[in-house]
Amino acid sequence: MKKSEMQEKFRYLLNSRKETLQKSKKNGNEGVALMCYGEICGIAVSMWSIGLIDFDQRDYIQNEAFDIYAGKEPEYEAC
Repeated sequence: MKKSEMQEKFRYLLNSRKETLQKSKKNGNEGVALMCYGEICGIAVSMWSIGLIDFDQRDYIQNEAFDIYAGKEPEYEAC
């Protein structure tokens, strides 16, 4: 699988989890929101460990997910 294909699949996973995280927070379902936050962090670490993103991008993704979970407007925009 090409690097660009892998990046596209991971981006799809990230966007899907972010949408679910936002919906869960909006509906007050803290358990699902927390699980989605953990999944986003795991996806970011996976992308970093196989060299698809660098450490800073991993940090941005995780910080953005935490901001969504905390109910704040995300300050970070992942690349």
